[in-house]
Amino acid sequence: MSVTLTDDQWNPIDEELFSGGRIRALVMLRAITDLSIHDGAYLLEDRVSFLSKSSPQRFTVSTSGYWDDFYLS
Repeated sequence: MSVTLTDDQWNPIDEELFSGGRIRALVMLRAITDLSIHDGAYLLEDRVSFLSKSSPQRFTVSTSGYWDDFYLS
């Protein structure tokens, strides 16, 4: 899975992630890519990891266990 998004594409997705809007972020990501739900979720998991290191103060929800109740089967 190799996807390159511009900052302008990431910004609204990041805002959703900062506020805990995982589903909305996934919908937004899939609207601009051809990723499956699974691949999109895994990319967002990586993105949250990146953002939690680069901008931890921007999160309005805890990043500890951020994906714990998000299941993909």
